[in-house]
Amino acid sequence: MGRVVAIVQARMGSTRLPGKMLEDLCGHPVLDWALTRTRRSSRLEAVILATSRATQDDPLAALAGQLGIPCHRGSEDDVLARYVDAAHIHDADVVVRVCADNPLVAPEELDRLIDFHEACIANGASPKRLYTCNGTPFAGNGYPDGLGGETFSTALLETLHRDTCDRADREHINRYILSHPQQFDIRTPAAPPEISFPHIKLDIDTPFDLKCMRALCRRLSFDSSAVDIVEAYRSLSGDSRS
Repeated sequence: MGRVVAIVQARMGSTRLPGKMLEDLCGHPVLDWALTRTRRSSRLEAVILATSRATQDDPLAALAGQLGIPCHRGSEDDVLARYVDAAHIHDADVVVRVCADNPLVAPEELDRLIDFHEACIANGASPKRLYTCNGTPFAGNGYPDGLGGETFSTALLETLHRDTCDRADREHINRYILSHPQQFDIRTPAAPPEISFPHIKLDIDTPFDLKCMRALCRRLSFDSSAVDIVEAYRSLSGDSRS
């Protein structure tokens, strides 16, 4: 399958929660949780932070440097170009996309996704068309929102880069794929039963999300597994659904 690289996207200019990447989350910035947990995936050969060249994102690049994680800086709005350039510079054959507003991304679920992607190719899927994901509830996969990621080849990224000039498609790089399913091979693994709770939301979009995540992370650590996270969430929320 070639060299597998995670590209974690982050910026300070969030509309609903500006500066959220450096908000304190139980003693560490939100971005620190996302980067540290991502690089614990055993299937990844590298983890890259992709942020913009805007001055406001300088602290994100600095934090990545402190963690020993390479940083690629590109267009603030053209996230697709940023990904393509990062993939080329770091010799990625396969890219795992992680959004840094998912601080509890689970390394074992990234491993599961990469294994699934590889198995699909071994069974005849075209690397140039295959898109796999387990980062959100999708097609009945049972996944919580925020534990996984998305995987695709650099060749597929290059196709998107060539074929779309729509600003929204270039800012949200899975948008074109999901809105043109006839052009791609879109697949998702099933969540393990012990974490199959698709109503659970583990990303940070709003101040309320951040408040909830702080309460949850007081029960967790960088080493917490997906099972630990789901169990802590259900305990904290009084969720008895099965």
